[in-house]
Amino acid sequence: MKRTYTEKELKILTIISKAMLLILGGILLFFAIIYPLLLIPAFLLFYSAYVYKAKNKETKTQEYKYSSDGVHKYTESLAGKKPADHEDEISLNFKITARIEGGPKQTFTTRVAGVSFNNPDGTSRQAIITKCKPGQPVKLVREKDNPYSKTNTTIAVYTKSGEQLGYIPSGDVRLASHMDRGGEVVAIVRSKGKKGKYYGLILEITKKDFDWEITKHYTKKNQEISKIIDEAASIEKTDSQKAIKLYRQAIEQIVEFDNTDEITRAWRNSRIPIDRLTLLLERDGKFEECLKLIEWCNNYDDHVGLTKAASEMLEKRKKRLEAKIL
Repeated sequence: MKRTYTEKELKILTIISKAMLLILGGILLFFAIIYPLLLIPAFLLFYSAYVYKAKNKETKTQEYKYSSDGVHKYTESLAGKKPADHEDEISLNFKITARIEGGPKQTFTTRVAGVSFNNPDGTSRQAIITKCKPGQPVKLVREKDNPYSKTNTTIAVYTKSGEQLGYIPSGDVRLASHMDRGGEVVAIVRSKGKKGKYYGLILEITKKDFDWEITKHYTKKNQEISKIIDEAASIEKTDSQKAIKLYRQAIEQIVEFDNTDEITRAWRNSRIPIDRLTLLLERDGKFEECLKLIEWCNNYDDHVGLTKAASEMLEKRKKRLEAKIL
C-alpha cells in the first residue's frame, strides 16, 4: 500500500524539492557563462521550482473481488469515498466501496461489521448469517444512543424477522443523516463469503430521494433562523440591545425546531449563536446571565454543534466570567 503523506510532510517535501531545483538551476546558470545553451534548462528548472507543489498521488480505481459460487467484482466509482474498511475483530478478504448509480436513488455496497460477536440475547450472529442468501431483504436500524459510537452514526443490520447480523461499518455519516431525516433506505444481501472460520456479508443499499415538497418547510425554517442571526450580526455595533433580542429569538426558534420531532430536528442546520450573544452580554456587564447561557449551551443536546473557534472562545469566556463572579 502506497503511503499517504500528511499536509505537514507535503509542505516539507515541497520546500526540499524547490530548494534542490533552485540549486540545480543555479549550477546550470553558472556554467551557462561558458555554454549559453544551458540557459534553457536552467530557466526550466527555475520555473519548475516556482510551480512545484508536493501532493499525494490519486488512488487508481480499485477492484475488489469476492468469491462465493463464482467471482463477483465490485468497482470503486464514487469519487472521494473511501472503502468501508473499518477494523473490527474480523478482516474479510473484501473491502467494498460505495457505488453511485445516478438519478435520485443512490445504490452502494458495503460489508457488515461485527459479524463474529454474539447478540445480547446470546444468539450467534454467525449461525444467523449462514442461513442468509443473496437477494434476501434486511433491515437497517439507527442506534442513536449507542454508547460505543463516538460519531453517533451507528446503524444496526437485522433480518426481517428481527435477528441482528451486525452493523454498518462506523463513520457512514451520510447514510445515518439520510435515515435521521426520514429518508427511505432499502437493503438486501448482495453476497456471502467466508474467511477462516467466520462468514461475512456484503449488502447492497439503496437510498431513495426525499419528497422535496415536504422538506421545503424545513429549508424555509432554517432560512428564517439564519436571516435573524445575520440581521443581529449586522447591528451588533450600532444597536447591541436589539442584536441581543434577535439572538435570543433565534435561539428560541432553534429550540422549538429541535423539539418538534426527531425528523424535523435532523433537518436543522443553523448553529446556535451563543458565542455572539454571550459576547454582547459580557460587554453589557451581565456576567451571571452570560455564564448561565454558556452552561445551558454546554448541556444542550446540539447535534449541529459549534465551530471549533466558537467552542474555544466560549470556554475562555466561561473561565473569565467565573473569575469575575467569584
